[in-house]
Amino acid sequence: MTRVTLALFLACMLLPGCVAILAGTAGGLIVDEGMVENDGTFDPLENTEIGRQIYH
Repeated sequence: MTRVTLALFLACMLLPGCVAILAGTAGGLIVDEGMVENDGTFDPLENTEIGRQIYH
């Protein structure tokens, strides 16, 4: 194998793992934005303007 072929092969093997990690991190951040810190439940309205009016 040439160096270019080897580099492309390794990139193709590693890229899906990197994408999965980034997607998981983004998903975790989105879910955390809706968490009320002390009660541990997910509430998608908490960080919206309407949610703030209801909860605060």
